[in-house]
Amino acid sequence: MTRSALVALTSADVVQHIAAYVRCPYALGAFLQLVPSTDLSIAFRHLARLAQTIALPHLWPRLRASALTSSFEVSLATTLLQHGSSTLCLDEWPKTCNRLAASAPSLACTFLASMADAAAWTGARLVECALILASSDNVDDVASVAAWMATAPRLRSVQLAYYSGLGPIEERLSQSIFSRRIGDISLHNVGPDALPPHWIARLVDWLRRNQATRVSLAEVVTGDGPDVLVLARALHACTSLRSLEFTHVPELATAYLAAPLPSTLVELALTDSGLPNGCAAALVHANLTRLKLHIHDAADSALAAVFTSCPSMLALTSIDVAYEVLQELACGALVRALPLVRALDELKLESLHVRDMALVSSLVPVLAHCQSLHRVALRGLWWPHSTLPATGSCLRYLCLKGCLLQDSIKCIGGVRVCCTTTNGPCWIDGNLDAYHMGTLDHCTSERASFL
Repeated sequence: MTRSALVALTSADVVQHIAAYVRCPYALGAFLQLVPSTDLSIAFRHLARLAQTIALPHLWPRLRASALTSSFEVSLATTLLQHGSSTLCLDEWPKTCNRLAASAPSLACTFLASMADAAAWTGARLVECALILASSDNVDDVASVAAWMATAPRLRSVQLAYYSGLGPIEERLSQSIFSRRIGDISLHNVGPDALPPHWIARLVDWLRRNQATRVSLAEVVTGDGPDVLVLARALHACTSLRSLEFTHVPELATAYLAAPLPSTLVELALTDSGLPNGCAAALVHANLTRLKLHIHDAADSALAAVFTSCPSMLALTSIDVAYEVLQELACGALVRALPLVRALDELKLESLHVRDMALVSSLVPVLAHCQSLHRVALRGLWWPHSTLPATGSCLRYLCLKGCLLQDSIKCIGGVRVCCTTTNGPCWIDGNLDAYHMGTLDHCTSERASFL
């Protein structure tokens, strides 16, 4: 942005209107640094003060309740929320829930709540909720939840963890979840029971309306029956779908990836023991901006083929890979591919369970050639260096969570290193994908009425 353009930013209202369209927390931080503090609204002044101790991804576009650790931070956050500049994300039930929840015009409850807890809610300010359904739930509670979900004016995202069935009342709940207002649905089967077919039928009908923007599915289908093909085809045909996540649904993932990815899909996440057949071929020339692979036991050649396909995705800005062992072919393919992914600004690599001793020495020389990289997370690795290597000029954040460090890692230049100890915030991860597998069992009906 030129200085002449900044002259127009003389009003705090103008700044606030512009910021409302900035979804990336790092872009917002850079934008606010260009604006004189006197031209910032009270809300954004407080946001800037919070950003001195809390990573911006924890604050924007959603303010995570769990990130607030002091009464001073809660006070700043309350003012920020009162001005409607952010959405409060209740990723855990905070001790200060009354004050925070009362001050927020919009709320996202991503902490998994039981039907008994959610029955007392009104849904008036909810934009997102996460619920668990079990056979032990009271039918009246489920009916109450279905009723307010059907009329909640701002609700757009629903996460449902299905533990066990409850009979006919499920139909009413599923009707409320797969409504025309909801665009983001996570359906996770977390219990011993198979997901009843009527849930898949509702999901398919909902996808056919072309209103879905994000879908996350975990263990919802097993085997390779006809419902798998029907669901895969519905996902492929949904032109409004932008983000898709498969968790432990290998047959569904294989069926979906049997054809090239739709041009409208921009985010894909796969979590499983191995890579689906045809994964690499489906990714070639895809329009993805984000690719996430958490694979426990991928074949070396299959993972290498996926890495080789990455440079063909011209819009790809984020690669997130967690693996058990990165073998020779895959490691070589990754190192060769990274400098060729021109738009890449975020790279996350995590060695699961076993600290990778080889990747760092192969990867470090390549980082300097990745000129767009802004954030790098190398987790669970053996890190032999006492200082940071030469890196691209854009690099600002390096996360070393779970790494075995030979010496202390020092911050050099403009690169901020985090997670070398158990204390302190992570400056890369803010909006967590996974919700907590717990309930608000300590939440009284009086407190729950805030939702």
